[in-house]
Amino acid sequence: MDEDRFDAKYRSIPKDQMDLPVTFSIDGRKLRLRELLDRDEPDFLWPEQLSERQLQDLTADRVAAQEEFLIGMLGVGEIDKDRAIAAIADPASDVGRALLDVEGRTIARVLRRASTEKGWPLPDRATRRNGHG
Repeated sequence: MDEDRFDAKYRSIPKDQMDLPVTFSIDGRKLRLRELLDRDEPDFLWPEQLSERQLQDLTADRVAAQEEFLIGMLGVGEIDKDRAIAAIADPASDVGRALLDVEGRTIARVLRRASTEKGWPLPDRATRRNGHG
């Protein structure tokens, strides 16, 4: 399916999310949203199932993949792409933890939307361990 028809089919999902990594496959391969939606089976990890290292990896890649990245954080100031990536890699960083939380929630929301579009089952609340889902 060509990219425009693919994007039209999944128009409820923000287009800017399509080429960003969102999770890992069961066999450990990082998946962009477009790749996930191309799959026939829901053989991927939900954010609640990711290790801290996997979430850091996804978040850093998502930030790096954005053409422009600049956010403001109260008490911290502006955070550009380089500062964000460095903070994500530092487990002691309050900025990094905040970015992991925001991206974890974004990933969970996008995966729920994608799963709904595909007719895949959503994880039950009992499997949700860290508030991202």
